Amino acid sequence: MDPQTQTIVRDWGIFLFQIFVLIISIAVFILVYRYVRAILKRTIFFFKLNVFCKTQSISIKKTGSQFISIFKNTKSPELVIETTDKRYIIKYFTPSIVKNVNLNFITSNDYFLTSVKGFVLVTRNAGALIRASFFKPKNIEATFLKLTHTETHEKVKGQKFLHTPDYGKYHNDNKETENILIINPIPLNIKYVHVNRFEPLLSGDEYGNFKVYSTNEFYLNIVRNNQKN
Repeated sequence: MDPQTQTIVRDWGIFLFQIFVLIISIAVFILVYRYVRAILKRTIFFFKLNVFCKTQSISIKKTGSQFISIFKNTKSPELVIETTDKRYIIKYFTPSIVKNVNLNFITSNDYFLTSVKGFVLVTRNAGALIRASFFKPKNIEATFLKLTHTETHEKVKGQKFLHTPDYGKYHNDNKETENILIINPIPLNIKYVHVNRFEPLLSGDEYGNFKVYSTNEFYLNIVRNNQKN
């Protein structure tokens, strides 16, 4: 191999290596960003909740780490909030660090995820005009666009197990108790099996022995029910 060819091969090798390093760096950045985003979300949620509870003389107690459940499926609740007439026992749940998934409960202990690959927006008055997007448009119901999406199972079976949260050890027999499952990050959609079909599970809905909330909706619920005039 003559020197000029060697130089060309070497330069191409360096270029391809740089592209490979760039791709790996972007992938790592995206992964780290997702975890940092989830941690920040919980940090802000707890800060706001703690400030409100202190101003309203409501008891709030950490019973576990606020962040471990982001990385692995845990069983023990992380927060207990006690008002004058009710006790809230809070368990965090992270089904996936990726947000473009649908969470499907089979039972309160079993679930599977479906990955949303993309959205196809079809303009009704434009014939065959089709535009593909990987971002769900806001207020889609109020537009002339029709929304469809494709899903694929994460695995062949895809079934996963949610450890039954150990709410019982924090129950108070002398006070009404609400078991709370806070899902963070929140998936695109949450559904549950009802009479052999999937039904939407919305923030505040009761399922099994707990109520499902996002961080924001639970905070608003606490404020709404305990704000003193």
